[in-house]
Amino acid sequence: MKFVPQLNSIRTIAVFLVIASHYFISVEKYDLGYAGVNLFFYLSGFLITTLMLKDKRSIEAGDLSLSGAIGNFYMRRALRIFPLYYAVIGIMYVLGSKTGTFIRGDIGYYLLYIPNIRFYYEQRWDGTLSHFWSLGVEEQFYLCWPFLFFFSKRKHVPAILVMMALASVGYKISLSLQSKTVFFHILLISCIYKFCMGALTIFYLEQLAGYFKTHTRFFHIILGFATISYVGVCLFPFNLSWLVKDLAVYFLFVYLLLYSLKEEEGPVRKFLSLKFMVYLGTISYGLYVFHLIVPWLVENAMNKANFLKWINTSPMFYPLCILVTIILSHVSYYYYEGLFLRFKSRFSSGSRDVMNKRFHKQSTEVQ
Repeated sequence: MKFVPQLNSIRTIAVFLVIASHYFISVEKYDLGYAGVNLFFYLSGFLITTLMLKDKRSIEAGDLSLSGAIGNFYMRRALRIFPLYYAVIGIMYVLGSKTGTFIRGDIGYYLLYIPNIRFYYEQRWDGTLSHFWSLGVEEQFYLCWPFLFFFSKRKHVPAILVMMALASVGYKISLSLQSKTVFFHILLISCIYKFCMGALTIFYLEQLAGYFKTHTRFFHIILGFATISYVGVCLFPFNLSWLVKDLAVYFLFVYLLLYSLKEEEGPVRKFLSLKFMVYLGTISYGLYVFHLIVPWLVENAMNKANFLKWINTSPMFYPLCILVTIILSHVSYYYYEGLFLRFKSRFSSGSRDVMNKRFHKQSTEVQ
């Protein structure tokens, strides 16, 4: 698929919501990390399904076999996700107890991409690797969705997505009414509907775009209402408040998506088109992977340099961590991950985009 730079900016927004939630205690009550991860899940469901629709058309045209499409999907995912993930896991394992994690005892769960299951059954996080739960959820979704998608007729895909979403929401409601902890949120079954909602968006994109073009002000009003609702349930939570938060973040996703694909310029699109926003979105995978590990690295480095007392009381600690995270992510993306990413083009169908002609001049980079 071609490249729509503004979609990278959505990644930037998502990852910095997560970083803010982990770095700044003052915003913790607003659950920004939850919003950021959800934004990632919606975008991921949209992008991978868009890419698979492209492959499905190639299958129907006789240009690609079913096994080839599935193989291409997994090779693209492996080249994008595995190199950095397993490099970090390997380094953390070698460092062992120094990392303050249970990596030595839990290595099997990390290698199999199921740390979220470990966290759920142990009812605890794992320090600097706690955020890897969402990487596990994404990979688990990738294992099941391509098979359901490619072995179904294209006209049945929306119905399948709706049924999966309803089953997931129903099960999560039952869990939330029974559970007294937050850990049920990190299971695949509790997150599937988010990927499904993102995937469903592609099937109604033309209608949404048409309505957005003529009723933009209405979308602004709904976004304001969604924001107020999100903040409200964060300040006054209840058992099913996640339903309100999920719908609010989904609307934000649709809002940003439509602005990303909109041809006319405006304040929101100009913001999404800023070079530094696009750049940060390009390295967002590294930003997410490194952001909880970096404070530990910085603290240890400062301790050896006898600056620990100063850095622990300095307001510059987390800004410094953000800078180090960006530098690490830049180096990782351009000098390590890039070695693998160059092979992704070998596993593309090369068929025409499934995006509506309205958006043919723009595109999407699937990471």
